[in-house]
Amino acid sequence: MRFILAQTGASGQIYGLRLLQKMLAAQAQVSLCLSEAACLTMALECNIKINAHSPDLMKLIGDKNFENLRYFAPREIAAPIASGSNPHDGMVIAPCSMGTLARIAAGTADDLISRAADVSLK
Repeated sequence: MRFILAQTGASGQIYGLRLLQKMLAAQAQVSLCLSEAACLTMALECNIKINAHSPDLMKLIGDKNFENLRYFAPREIAAPIASGSNPHDGMVIAPCSMGTLARIAAGTADDLISRAADVSLK
């Protein structure tokens, strides 16, 4: 199974982290994208300080295997998950901020998360 997981700046970062850990434990292939706001909220809620552009993934998943995890920075518009031809079984945005939800609903994909959601919905 292949999934896209995105986390935005809304509160509830623990839900995205737990989902990431469960997906990796189930040996799913996960493409992960964290918004800059998600990193700020994660620092406040989970005491995990990371950078959206080059995160230390060990802080997110511990000593688990990284083999099935690919990370893309929020401004990597040319990432494979931004293409409608990228095969995946689903996308989850957890937590999803109202700003991200509004961009997806309006079709104004200005970052990788909203672009990946846009092509996932097509």
